[in-house]
Amino acid sequence: MANIQIPNLPVAISLNGTEQVEIVQSGTSRRATTQEIADLKGIGPTGPTGALGPTGPTGPTGSTGAASTVPGPTGPTGVAGPTGPTGPTGSIGPAGPTGPTGSTGDTGSVGPTGPTGPTGPTGSIGITGATGPTGATGPTGSTGPTGPTGPTGSTGDIGPTGPTGPTGSTGATGATGPTGPTGATGLTGPTGPTGPTGSTGAGGTLGYYGAFFDTTDQTAAAINTAYAMKLNSTSEASGFSIVSNSRITATYAGTYNLQFSAQLDHSGGGGSGDTVNIWLRKNGTDVADTDTRITVTSSTRYIVPAWNFVITLVANDYLEIVWATENTSIQLTHEAATGLHPAVPSVIATITQVMYTQLGPTGPTGPTGATGATGPTGPTGSTGATGATGPTGPTGATPVVAGSTGQIQYNSSGALGASANLYWDIANNRLGIGTSSPSVALDVLAASGLKTLQASTQDAIALLGRAGGTGSYIATLTPTTLSASRTLTFPDVTSTVAVLAANQSFTVAQRGSITALTDGATITPDFNAANNYSLTIGGNRTLANPTNITAGQSGAIVITQDSTGGRTLAYGSYWKFPGGTVPTLTTTASAVDVLVYYVESTTRITATMLNDVK
Repeated sequence: MANIQIPNLPVAISLNGTEQVEIVQSGTSRRATTQEIADLKGIGPTGPTGALGPTGPTGPTGSTGAASTVPGPTGPTGVAGPTGPTGPTGSIGPAGPTGPTGSTGDTGSVGPTGPTGPTGPTGSIGITGATGPTGATGPTGSTGPTGPTGPTGSTGDIGPTGPTGPTGSTGATGATGPTGPTGATGLTGPTGPTGPTGSTGAGGTLGYYGAFFDTTDQTAAAINTAYAMKLNSTSEASGFSIVSNSRITATYAGTYNLQFSAQLDHSGGGGSGDTVNIWLRKNGTDVADTDTRITVTSSTRYIVPAWNFVITLVANDYLEIVWATENTSIQLTHEAATGLHPAVPSVIATITQVMYTQLGPTGPTGPTGATGATGPTGPTGSTGATGATGPTGPTGATPVVAGSTGQIQYNSSGALGASANLYWDIANNRLGIGTSSPSVALDVLAASGLKTLQASTQDAIALLGRAGGTGSYIATLTPTTLSASRTLTFPDVTSTVAVLAANQSFTVAQRGSITALTDGATITPDFNAANNYSLTIGGNRTLANPTNITAGQSGAIVITQDSTGGRTLAYGSYWKFPGGTVPTLTTTASAVDVLVYYVESTTRITATMLNDVK
């Protein structure tokens, strides 16, 4: 149909849906067909967006991932909020002249901004670099200096005194002069220091104790009624026992600490009350000021009251832990053990002694302190007059002495003997054996110049030394069982002797001699003879398994072709080579090959061949 202004439309007109209507909304105009308007079917404007629901509780923070050196990707942008509702369309004016344009409706509120997208995950930490190799071990320090010379040996026994000549007859004793007055007693010396206190005696006797619990549920048959907590089991006890299933009974007097815990359970119902009172009874009588009230609601379920009482008892006194409740649904509950935890007793009670009434054994008395120093002696009284000297008796015979000054006396067939080969240097305290001019504390010199110390039948010589002047240590030279006399030759140098069972650092070169092997069809080295060998072969030979093989030995065998050359060498079963391949000799006349070996065991020798060494 033709375009017609709304004021000029007839009162009633038949529409086919294609007619267009100009619609102005929020300052914007658009055309819509009557069919589009009809399709709205009276649906009202979109209602306002509902209020945002409460934020749910924050979930637990996940464990922090390993720090990343690469930033994670930016999270996606949140979704756009919904568009606010469209303002209402102004009403259509009455037919007639065109009325003024209706005012623009209010702009809908801006929808809320969508939530920020989650931060991307942190990248993983890079791999830690490998640890650098350990540095080589430094060289072993040099051997310390030789210790100081041992102390001088003790002085030898003094030779026997010559016989004393007969004593002349004693002259008559002169009259004794009067005794001088006794000098005044000197002051008493100060008291010596008190000796150290003796060690503490053994502890007092062990205090009495008990540990008890109950494995049943305990209920109150009536509200506000006192019930003794039951204890049907004993963990440990000394001086205490449970009587009548609830009485903690003392065998001995003392002051004790009673501690308990109880598991209360309110299962709901049973009345409106929710309190429990717990107090202490002694010998059936309530103990004053021991009651405590606690609340156990059905929403709380489990409550565990626990405290202690300190109380003095005499023998055969007993204690009970008493409870009462306003609600019979509150009870003392136990639980059986599970794979996770042990059983839960309904009541646990322990009692321990805090003041002993029995005495432990007395500790041993400490040692007596040292006696104080003796006071100085008073002055000696004056000496009385000396009596007249009696006549001198005849002089005794002069004692017989053998040898000359310094020679040691000895019994020679009943008479005194002496020798220049056994000499005591009085001025320097030195003993010479085989010399009358000892230069050290003990100087032994044989005619041939060989100094000998004879061992006992144990085939060992003990040398006594000292460390820093205190304490003594014995170094023992013990040879193996000897079948003949042996000689130990020392080099002409000051050094430290190497031993088998210690790490050694040699400061000069060490060498072993080279032993020539005898050529023959079968060549059998004796590994006791040397480490290094030489061999010139004059035909095709077999290097047999050596004798006297000991694990750890190593060395080399230098093998030379004779002037003809072309010789071959086979090996015994103990010889093992890389890859199991037996090496071949260089066959040129006078060629030199070197077989390097290491003994792994008494039946295995690892070896390799250095061919054509020149």
